[in-house]
Amino acid sequence: MSEHFEMTPPDAAAGLTEAARTRAEVLAAGAPAFPVDPQYSADFAAAAHAGWMASAAEVATHIQAGLDFTGQSATAVESTEAENAANLST
Repeated sequence: MSEHFEMTPPDAAAGLTEAARTRAEVLAAGAPAFPVDPQYSADFAAAAHAGWMASAAEVATHIQAGLDFTGQSATAVESTEAENAANLST
């Protein structure tokens, strides 16, 4: 039964780390350029850019928190699986 719920923590951690790296690369690329027509869309483009920058700062914080938690959760899963396997085998 335990095999049905088993995950491979190193593989999960690698996948989560790769996802975080990809998100960080997108943020590092900067805000997308908006086509600006001075008469009609300059105010919108400025507001959109400001919103993107504010969101990017928050997302960067979440990315780092996710990376920090990835290592802790993978280690916790490994130890819990080992403990459960020992308990179930007796």
